[in-house]
Formats: sequence, C-alpha cells, structure tokens
Amino acid sequence: MPAEYQSSPGYFRAFCSNCGSPIYGRSVSSPGIRRVRLGTLDTDPGGRVVANVWASIKAPWFEIAEGVAQFPQMPPQSHLLPP
Repeated sequence: MPAEYQSSPGYFRAFCSNCGSPIYGRSVSSPGIRRVRLGTLDTDPGGRVVANVWASIKAPWFEIAEGVAQFPQMPPQSHLLPP
C-alpha cells in the first residue's frame, strides 16, 4: 500500500510503505495526472507519452519523438489528458 506525504505546498509524493521506493507524484492543481516512476512497472502499462513538459530544460541527449506535443514549461491540464 502506498503512503503519501506533501513534499511542497500542493504536491504529494507516494512511496512504498514497506521498502520506501518512490511510486508516483501528484499535484493538487492537476488532479487527473500522476507522475509514475517507470522503474516501478513490470509490464507495459498500455499508456503512451501524451506530451513532453519542461522541454526547455530537457537533457541534451533526450530526443523528443516526432508528433509528440512539447511545452517549454507546464501547460494547462487540458493539454495533457488524452481525448
């Protein structure tokens, strides 16, 4: 069972209550979005990248896939949720 704590105002981080591994993060301002730590997955989750946010500070080696929306900072939640 995950446990959560508020790491900063309006932002929560969840972790495994047994081993302490990070699981996801969530923001009160974006209730439909969870930032899942991909290392926690054993199988293909079926979801795909919807957008790249904070692209203005991405690692120089990271390639943004063609056709995937990108935003220099955090866009409105409506731009991140699939149709």
